[in-house]
Amino acid sequence: LADPAMRPHVACLGDLFPRRRGQNVAPEQLTRALAACHPTNGKLLRKRVNKGVLQEGDSLVSNVCFGFDIPLAFDKSVTIAALVFKDPVVLNAAMDAMGQSAGWLGKKMDRRLRRGGQNATQATGKSSIFFIPEKAGRDGQPHLHAHLVIPNLTSFEEDGRKRHCAAHFRRIARSAMEAQQRANRQLSRTLKKAGYAVELVDGVCRLPSVPRTLCAELSPVSARLKLENESGHRRRSTKAAVRFRENRYLKTRPAKVLQPLAHWQTSWEQSIGAD
Repeated sequence: LADPAMRPHVACLGDLFPRRRGQNVAPEQLTRALAACHPTNGKLLRKRVNKGVLQEGDSLVSNVCFGFDIPLAFDKSVTIAALVFKDPVVLNAAMDAMGQSAGWLGKKMDRRLRRGGQNATQATGKSSIFFIPEKAGRDGQPHLHAHLVIPNLTSFEEDGRKRHCAAHFRRIARSAMEAQQRANRQLSRTLKKAGYAVELVDGVCRLPSVPRTLCAELSPVSARLKLENESGHRRRSTKAAVRFRENRYLKTRPAKVLQPLAHWQTSWEQSIGAD
């Protein structure tokens, strides 16, 4: 929120708090929602909140699912056009596409029912989505993406009254890839209407006007993974192998550096040449 270039795009979406839909949000509002409270007045919305903990190493940590963080992102050519070339049309189109896809995803919200020893799910379609865009990756490369932070909270009607309860994310998690594809299709349609040359390759929206060599130059993470794949070792895709790579990445990944977009743009121009 400290970045003036990204601040106008941060918003609360979804049907759980309709009065706040589309409005900018403050950090304390997100904190309240993740604690199952109303983002504006802080009122506790769920009757029961799990306060359980579990042992993790030498410390006790909460075993509560406070919410889900689902990312949306675009091809590097879109990122470069929007952030490095500073094209406001591409930037706004990308934000709108991600926002519309987030709204669609939020309608997949369910709740879990536990009655008579049986578990079931019931669709509610009510969710709160905190749309938080970012412009750089952990390696300092341009990376236009957004985090859809969805608190573990939904609502339903019972006996003519509105009640709040914990959410069930299975349908949302299964629909996350479709949300990404919808964002790419929406961006492609918008940019074509605006007169841009667009390619939709395997469901990914690309701008052919941005050289692929430049995309590769500003993709250090992809280059590092490519070198690992070319070493002659075949990457295993078993659950254990994937979990091992995830744990290794979490231990070695660089710390996130939060800088305003103007600062990053200066750095990127210096690395590729302003011309």
